[in-house]
Amino acid sequence: MTVNEAYKIALSLDDTTVEQGDSLRPHMVNYTNLFLVETFRNENAIRKMNRRPLLRAIPSVSSISDSIPYDDEMVRSGLPFFIASQVAKSDADSAWASRYYDMYMNAVNAVTPFIDEPNIDVWGKHE
Repeated sequence: MTVNEAYKIALSLDDTTVEQGDSLRPHMVNYTNLFLVETFRNENAIRKMNRRPLLRAIPSVSSISDSIPYDDEMVRSGLPFFIASQVAKSDADSAWASRYYDMYMNAVNAVTPFIDEPNIDVWGKHE
């Protein structure tokens, strides 16, 4: 999925067309990069489960036509809600910003596997 595709889906959540929301276009790269930062650990959990190499650094996008380098299911289900939450926040609509952010978190958590790591005993007592 590209940044632009996620942008179009996010605008459709409140029936805004791309032409109506064109003033938001310059912010899409920044919003997507925020998403990449917030979901870095989720991406690595998905990679670990699928036995793919883990990312050592958080990637970034530089244009609206860039493909988003994370798990497609997580991006498709989460990024549009994340973008919508940022747009609502910039419109000072805290109720919808919070609602979209909750939807984003639920979508990302739904596709992120729980990986049970062994406990690390920092006190030297073994159970």
